[in-house]
Parts: sequence; structure tokens; C-alpha cells
Amino acid sequence: MSTSEPKSISILGLGQMGHAIASNFVSRGFKTFVWNRTPSKGADLVEQGAIQSSSSTECIRSSPLSILCVNTDDIVLDILAAAGDISGHTIVNIVNGSPQQVRKTAEKSISHYMADGYLHGSVMASPGLVRSGGAMTIFAGSSETFKKWELTLQPLGITLWLLDDVGAAPLYDCSLLSILSGIFSGFMQALAMIGAAGHSETEFARGFVVPLLGQMEEWLIRTAEEVQNKEYVAEKNGSPIEVQLDSTKHIFETAKELGVSSRLLQGFLDIVKEGVERGQGREEISGLVRLLRAPE
Repeated sequence: MSTSEPKSISILGLGQMGHAIASNFVSRGFKTFVWNRTPSKGADLVEQGAIQSSSSTECIRSSPLSILCVNTDDIVLDILAAAGDISGHTIVNIVNGSPQQVRKTAEKSISHYMADGYLHGSVMASPGLVRSGGAMTIFAGSSETFKKWELTLQPLGITLWLLDDVGAAPLYDCSLLSILSGIFSGFMQALAMIGAAGHSETEFARGFVVPLLGQMEEWLIRTAEEVQNKEYVAEKNGSPIEVQLDSTKHIFETAKELGVSSRLLQGFLDIVKEGVERGQGREEISGLVRLLRAPE
């Protein structure tokens, strides 16, 4: 019979996401140390078997790997400053931030506080999906550090490593979130119109939206290739900007007839108009990227 100690992990920050992460590690048999500014948030985790630390410093020092899931990078730095020298301990920071912010935090973690390693992770899922084990977390930072802890991080779900540059994780995080923001905006607009017309929002989603999104895979890849290759010929894909302008105007007209606001789509209408006014009307919709980037 094996008498080896279970793997240990420290989780700092027990909001919805941190709580879900900690619960996963506890259920997988990890010796899980938890800390939160409001200790009561960890009460149910303690009942499940977690060990509540009296301070953030104690929590970090209790295991070789700590996952920080607090509100801001400033709080991360405050926690590390309180801990001081954390030689022999690796930090996994999953706090949202910009690439530059994350690079500064990583540099301070290693050079100021002597962290053994630092990874930045972006959890691309809701807390509920994290609990189910189906979440995807993308990591950036030292490849050696990621390989060392990859198996330990499995309770997070699917883990993917990007680059040694820790700034890659928030870059991909924000880029993927921008896609979701567009989907959310369009979907809310659609549900508002469908419901206002007296149709079933649920039947619309199940019977029409899901199949439509399932057809997007090939188009997404082709569009990305057009942007990368700077080839925006409309005949290739059949989605010229001028057609998108007409289609978007029809959405606004339909919404107005139904008494529904279209303000969620106003930004898209504005940039499509700009593309046509600048003479890009016959380009693929991928040509809109040129309007977003600074001139080369």
C-alpha cells in the first residue's frame, strides 16, 4: 500500500471561479490549502476537506504551487509583497489583465519575490463549466515550468500552453472574449426581435442558431487566412462589406418595426459604413481589420 503524501495545492481567492477551482482540487484528492479575505467563503470547502489558511502568506508557503484568483493584479502584488521571499514556490496567476500588466507582475514575482516559477493562466469558461471538468485554460510562461506542473493542473480541465511570453495568455484571453462579446451582442439582439414578434426564443435557438454556428468553422479559418495574407477579394468568400452594410441596415429596420433597440449593433454598423465610405465596399468583411489596426 502506498503511504505517499497526496499532492498539495494552494488556492488564494474564493470568488465563484476560485471556489470552483478549489472544489475540483479537493474532489481529486489534493491536499488543498485555501485563503480568502472573507474566511466564511471557504467554509463549505473546509467541510469537503480543504485546509483554511489564516493568512495569504501561510497559504502560499503551505504548498509548492499556488493559484491566485483574486480581483486585480495589484492585489496579487500585495499578496506577494506580504509573503516576501517565496523561493521554492511557483505562482500561477489567473487574474485577468492586459499583456503589459501581466509581464510586470511576472517580472516582480521572480526578480523581487524570488518565485521559483511563474505562469499566467486564462480560464476560458464559466465557474459552472470549470466544476464539470470541461473548461479550457490557456497558459503562458516558461515551458519548463508548465511541463513541471502540467499534470498537477489537470483538475482545471483542458490545459494548453502558448508561449514563454506570459503576455500571450491575456492576449489570447481578450481576443477570444471579443469573439464571445460579438456573439452575445448578436444573440441578444436576435432574441429581442424574435420574442417581440411573438415567436419562441428557445425554438429559435435550438432549431436555427445552433445549426448556423455549426456551419461557421470553415468560414472562420478562411477569413483568418485572408487577414494573415492581406487578401480581401470579395469573390473568394462572398461576404463583401457593402453587402454587410445592407444586411445590417435591414436588421435596424426590422428592429425598429418591432419596437426593439439596435444599440448593441451600432458599433458594427458604424465601422461597416466607414469601410464603404473608404472604398472598401467590394472587399471581404475581413477587410474591416484594416480599419481597426494602425496604418503600417
